Amino acid sequence: MSDGADDWADVRVGDIGRVVTGRTPPSEQPGLFGRAYPFITPGDMRQGRYARRTERSLSPDGAAHLRRIELPPNSVCVSCIGWQMGEVIITDRPSFSNQQINTIIPNAGYEASFLYYSFRLRKQELLSLGSASGARTPIMNKSGFCGLKIRVPSLPIQRRIASILGSFDDLIEVNRRRIAVLEETARILFDEWFVYLRFHGKKDTGQVLPVRWRDGTLGDLLSLAYGRALKATDRIEGAVPVIGSSGVVGYHNQALVERSGIIVGRKGNVGSIIWSPKPFFPIDTVFFVESAYPSAYLVQLLRRMPFQNSDAAVPGLNRNAALKLPVVIPPRDVVDSFESVVAPMQALVDALHEANVRLGGSRDLLLPRLISGELSLAAAERELMAAA
Repeated sequence: MSDGADDWADVRVGDIGRVVTGRTPPSEQPGLFGRAYPFITPGDMRQGRYARRTERSLSPDGAAHLRRIELPPNSVCVSCIGWQMGEVIITDRPSFSNQQINTIIPNAGYEASFLYYSFRLRKQELLSLGSASGARTPIMNKSGFCGLKIRVPSLPIQRRIASILGSFDDLIEVNRRRIAVLEETARILFDEWFVYLRFHGKKDTGQVLPVRWRDGTLGDLLSLAYGRALKATDRIEGAVPVIGSSGVVGYHNQALVERSGIIVGRKGNVGSIIWSPKPFFPIDTVFFVESAYPSAYLVQLLRRMPFQNSDAAVPGLNRNAALKLPVVIPPRDVVDSFESVVAPMQALVDALHEANVRLGGSRDLLLPRLISGELSLAAAERELMAAA
């Protein structure tokens, strides 16, 4: 058992701190929205521990309008309505939320990060309780949420547990920032070389194409092959990622494409561009790219293409229309020079993504054993050192 196991107790959520249900400002008053205060919705709750980015924000007037339900830093937000029920995130500054979220503002004896990790284990439980309400949409009202119980140790142990689990998330966040810097660097380099035509130290040539550059179409550089339908029940075996237009949607035991490759969204997220560093199975909502041109160059090019939902018969990306989109085709030696600079960046991005998968897996193995008090803190700290 964990250190100090006798100190653990079951505590009602309503006794942990003040519980606040969010609210959305009136839509007929657009001046209440702005950029000053994060406005958290369930869609913002899958970015790690803290709500550092939100799709919407409130103005100072909006904050004043909802001042009674303002959330201070280190409040624990839990989604309690809809199929995103059980998502959880912590505020990192004064914030607000919509009515789908109940938020715990912890009392002095409770650590916000410990509560965050506790709720991460209870998503399915909350979804089940919400579905049992009889409503068409899963819902847990404030009184039901306040009645939930959490097993909690003493504050020093809460903090140690949160520190161990948080160390994994801190490492993941550092890697995410490195990935963002590398991807932004590659984007800027592409623009310098192939948009502004400042490559190999050359000056901007304006609207005139350099010698050996020519106008063409996307189809001159690549072809788009259809993915294949795969039943959801077949996506749970093996280690091959099954990729749709929104990203990885499952796993399979056999690859359709036996190499790394680029995936283009055909249905749903039309024109989404996904890079797979290993063999993959593209389903029928996507195309996959076949080309003799190098991948790092093509990824950057495709991310700038004005793909549109242009299929008249069935909404989606029309392959023929996509391949007819105009592009400027540079000489192959220029493309290869760009690839020699950017491909190592992409390789590092791939390695960082893999590291984050391993770190997340290690954290998720520790999480239930630490939160339940099953694993000693010393043993958990040893596992952290091994993973780091």
